[in-house]
Amino acid sequence: MLPEVPRFFSTSWQDYLDAYSRCRFAIVNRVHGAVVSAAMGKPVLLTGNDTRLLTAAEVPGIRIMPASDAGRDFEGLVEDMHNLHPVPVPAAFIQKTRENYLNLLRSALSS
Repeated sequence: MLPEVPRFFSTSWQDYLDAYSRCRFAIVNRVHGAVVSAAMGKPVLLTGNDTRLLTAAEVPGIRIMPASDAGRDFEGLVEDMHNLHPVPVPAAFIQKTRENYLNLLRSALSS
C-alpha cells in the first residue's frame, strides 16, 4: 500500500524518537507510537481493530479510528492530516497524567 511513502524500521528505541520528532504528523497502529508522537506535539491518527485504541482516546492530539474506516479513504486521511497543525499538549493534561502515574506508583510500592 502506497509504495512511494517511506517506511522506517529499527531495533533501537532512540531511532524511533528521532524519526517521530522529524514527522509532521503520524498515522500509526501502535498506541506507544501514537503517545510519543502526540507528546511531541504531532497530530496523530491511531488506527487499529481492538479496544487498545481507547487507551489513547484522552491524549490531546490523538484521533482514533477503526482500521476498517481508515482503509476506506486512506489517501483522503493523509490529505486531512497534512492540513492539521502541531498540537500543544496542555499543561493541565501533563500535570494530571503525572499525578495519576505517581499515585499508581505509590499504591504499587506500598502493597
